[in-house]
Parts: sequence; structure tokens; C-alpha cells
Amino acid sequence: MARARICAVDFDGTLVEHRYPAIGKPLPYAFETLKALKGNGIQLMLWTMRGHPDLNRFPHIDLHTGKYIPTDTLQEAVDFCKEQGVEFDGVNLSPEQFSTSNKQYAHCYIDDAALGCPLTVDGFVDWEKVLHYLVLRKWVTPDQCWDILGVYHGHQIPEAPNPNHDL
Repeated sequence: MARARICAVDFDGTLVEHRYPAIGKPLPYAFETLKALKGNGIQLMLWTMRGHPDLNRFPHIDLHTGKYIPTDTLQEAVDFCKEQGVEFDGVNLSPEQFSTSNKQYAHCYIDDAALGCPLTVDGFVDWEKVLHYLVLRKWVTPDQCWDILGVYHGHQIPEAPNPNHDL
């Protein structure tokens, strides 16, 4: 039996605009794309720096203001995603942790800080381009892409440079 593919996704700047510790507006096509991935059997992992207010472990401080953050910003992000119709298979943890490493295991990482991840001019993840990549890798179908972007949006999915390559 083949294992499910795993996609690790950041939160701030990737699913929503940067407004930490608040939650920014959802980015276009982000949650629709995650729903399509989940519907295709892809395991979704939330991989974020948001955390719990546990001063015994580490101070939960806003690095921009230096002020203590008394809320559980991680749970707020998880709850927000659930409100958008996306539930994760894991949060800051590999689905089948097979080592003692803290590194998130995934076949695909979508993160505004990842080298090569397509970004908008505002510096957020460009989900339109991510969708094209996911079609090329056969993680979503062209029809799912059209449903998310809209058939009349004028998009064209480029041909795969190597149709035999798949993640």
C-alpha cells in the first residue's frame, strides 16, 4: 500500500497575510487549494512558528514590539483554518514521526520563506502559481485548478518539462 503524500504548509505569509500576532486576511486560492489537496488524499501538515504562551519553556514575545503575547497563537491559527474548512493531519509534527528530529517531514513545503516558492509582489505566497506546480506534479487535476481559479480567469497551465517526474 502506497503512503500518502505529505504537504507541509506555513501560516503567516502563506495562508494569510502577515499580521502576527493577529491573523491576516486569507490569501487568494490558499484554502481552496488545500481543500483540493486534502480531497486528493494528500496529508496536510501545518508548519508554523506560532506557539503557545508557556513562559516555563520560552517567552512568547512579539519580536516586532517586544511585548508578551498572552494568547495561544498556534491554536488560533488551527481554529482559523478549521473555520475556512481545512483541518490538518498534524501541527508542527510529522504525521508518522520516524526519528527524534524536530524537522518536519514532507514531500512538499509551501512557505513564503522557502527559496523558490513563488511570491506575489507583496511577498506572500502566490497560490495561483503554486496551483500550476501542483497540477504539473499531478497533486491536483487541471479541472480542480480551473474550479479554484475560475475557468474564465484566462489562465493556462504550462506543459510539464518532464512529464515522468513526480514527487
